[in-house]
Amino acid sequence: MKTIKKTKTMLMTAGIALALNIIAISTFAQDGPVKVHEVGLVFSNLNSFGLRYKCGNENMLLRITALSFNGNNTTNTYDNYSYNGISNAVPSTPSSAIGGGLNIGFEKRKRINDKSYFYYGIDWINTYTESKSNTTTPGTFTYVSNNIYQTLIYDNNNTSNIWSVSTGLGIVAGYGYRINDSFSLAVELIPSASYKYTHTDVTSVSNSVPFYGNGVGYAATPNITNQTTINSGITYSLTNAAASITIAYRLKRS
Repeated sequence: MKTIKKTKTMLMTAGIALALNIIAISTFAQDGPVKVHEVGLVFSNLNSFGLRYKCGNENMLLRITALSFNGNNTTNTYDNYSYNGISNAVPSTPSSAIGGGLNIGFEKRKRINDKSYFYYGIDWINTYTESKSNTTTPGTFTYVSNNIYQTLIYDNNNTSNIWSVSTGLGIVAGYGYRINDSFSLAVELIPSASYKYTHTDVTSVSNSVPFYGNGVGYAATPNITNQTTINSGITYSLTNAAASITIAYRLKRS
């Protein structure tokens, strides 16, 4: 637990320091004759989207991107399990997952002509995902009692909890085109390097069926196994998933 808290504290401290630097840079971006405020939809790899807000002037802008927030909460309900006519109700198994991210950075624009411009900059990239699942499977044990074969039905259970956090830097390079005074279209690529930390907890409850003797008979008793796995390291991204298209609307221009 101390290692987990220390890791989270280090990531938060580094993130706050970087965020303060970016905000300081954005303060300079507000200076200039023309103020810009834009909000847009970001599409990446055709299966991920987000919202992006930009503010500053025509030359330098602060950019805040809320990456796609996703989640689910489902329950699998099973029909009764039967073995040679012996029925057993298998418990329902819930599962859930959440995920999302937040990027903060800035971009500097270089005008090509009245309609188009090239821009470059940097993004501080952050993501968080968490998933929980519970799986129940039936099992059987056959034994002999009074010279008669008997079957005992029991359940095996597996529970997992996985959460992952990553933070890193991306280099922004893009091309923008002004459709009119209100709308613009931008295509950009963000190669990045991030530190990713993944924590996995798995609990397995498997039932064994020992013999108690003296005619007492058989009974299922649980064997509980707990396993924790931690993966961490640097990840790099320079794929089509790092490319995105943004359709933006200019809120204010003064």
